Amino acid sequence: MGDTGTILLAMSTRYVHDSHAQEHLRRVQTVTDAALAHLTVETLLEELLIRIRELLRADTAAVLLLDEKHGELVATAAKGIEEEVEQGIRLPVGGGFAGKIAASGKPVVLEEVDHERVLNPLLLKRGIRSMLGVPLIVSGSTIGVLHVGTLQPRKFTPEDIELLQLVADRVALAINLRRDHDQRLIAGRLQRSLLPDRLPKVEGIEIAGHYHPADAGMVGGDWYDVFALKSNSLCVVVGDIAGRGISAAIEMARLRNAVRAIALLEEAPSVVLSRLNEFLLHFDSEVVATMVVGVVDANGTLRYANAGHLPPLVLNRHGQASIVDEPAEPPIGAFDSSSYRERTLALEPESTLILYTDGLVERRGRSLEEGLEALRRAAESPWTNLGMLCARLLESDQTEPGLADDIALLALSFTREAGNEIHRTYEADPRILASLRGSLRRWLAGHSEDLQLRQDILVAVGEAAANSIEHAHGPGRGVVQIDGRARDGMIEITVRDRGAWREPRGRDRGLGRSLMSSLMDEVRFHTDERGTLVTLRKQVR
Repeated sequence: MGDTGTILLAMSTRYVHDSHAQEHLRRVQTVTDAALAHLTVETLLEELLIRIRELLRADTAAVLLLDEKHGELVATAAKGIEEEVEQGIRLPVGGGFAGKIAASGKPVVLEEVDHERVLNPLLLKRGIRSMLGVPLIVSGSTIGVLHVGTLQPRKFTPEDIELLQLVADRVALAINLRRDHDQRLIAGRLQRSLLPDRLPKVEGIEIAGHYHPADAGMVGGDWYDVFALKSNSLCVVVGDIAGRGISAAIEMARLRNAVRAIALLEEAPSVVLSRLNEFLLHFDSEVVATMVVGVVDANGTLRYANAGHLPPLVLNRHGQASIVDEPAEPPIGAFDSSSYRERTLALEPESTLILYTDGLVERRGRSLEEGLEALRRAAESPWTNLGMLCARLLESDQTEPGLADDIALLALSFTREAGNEIHRTYEADPRILASLRGSLRRWLAGHSEDLQLRQDILVAVGEAAANSIEHAHGPGRGVVQIDGRARDGMIEITVRDRGAWREPRGRDRGLGRSLMSSLMDEVRFHTDERGTLVTLRKQVR
């Protein structure tokens, strides 16, 4: 009889144990149901909070997510105490029940709720007596808190804690995946919206820009920009803000707009960078950025300043690439008073300027000098247009698998005017003279190696065009037509307008004709009811 009793007791104990295990397994399956994987984060939170309340026989359940910038927990989802979310309850990390869980990264049980340990007034008002809370952890970092509460005193068991932590792990994973997806989506849209969707069309300059996000589509703070200034010069910018994701993209957007605003008022690249440095220190003191700002005028001269950025790369007309050697200057936002040196590059016809961010050259296990040399070699590979060149740079071993940084790339090619003739029509406005000189400079470079001869022709034609604008039309009215021919060792350029030529006024008037005659071999003027035609001829030596 004693043996039978012992056997019955053992069988009963095993039954109770098996029943307990089966119940625990059922509870786990309830919160790990595969069907939940297809729900949105909002619906998943709502469904899990409903199930956890039932499984733990709790009256309230809530999720609070961490706002890292402000060091606070924000009520995001709740059941049984929906006012938490409706009122946007915020609790400090480290203080109170939820704050202690977030700070320690460990579960906390309160068998008796009181004012000292619970800071949320809604929980006290609701009459919560006991609480259990666990951290939401992703990759070792706490991103929030999940807690439940009961209106009656309750002793939570280790199994309760284990189950709630299991739910918390699932919630944390879902939230993190959704955050990553949303941040990539938002940052990507922001990045694309701020990159130029249409590059300026500038006579004699071909422009190409590319942005390449890091692997997994994570965008960052790299960008390029090209826009016309009031002087008709072209402003080119390539910059890189430290960091990734939506915060870096937002900072990039602010800085990009600041560059545009400052450059319209202060065209000098060195001044633009100094003002940007002041801007960051005043409004975004935690942001540091590297940047190159340049101004390209119509004759192919680049004036630029470099704030801690990688040096420009220049390809000459023969396809030989060189990295511009220059001393380093501090990034913007790094020091209170930073001044930047302005440098000048004369970009000859058929040369190409390449500006880029560090994602193109920096690799683990390779020095920066090695990366720059690899870029230089890649640029010297054969290409027929800028699109092909940029694609080659991005597709070379520069962008090996596992790219950890995004890339911004901007290229400008200064073309040579083709053929023996050039024909241009401009508005009769003094502001077109720089563009006119740039076009003629490139055309003349194809027909004479004599720099002084080319300069003489440029001055003479510029004087004829300026006189035509001033005397024949007045500012902003009519057109000026320029036609050039190179034939049998002779360069002939005509300047034609449709107005009535006025006689010189003032003591210094009329000197333009003398200047043109001194510079050219032959100058002829013809005026009739159709306008004025100036013909300038020069023998090519």
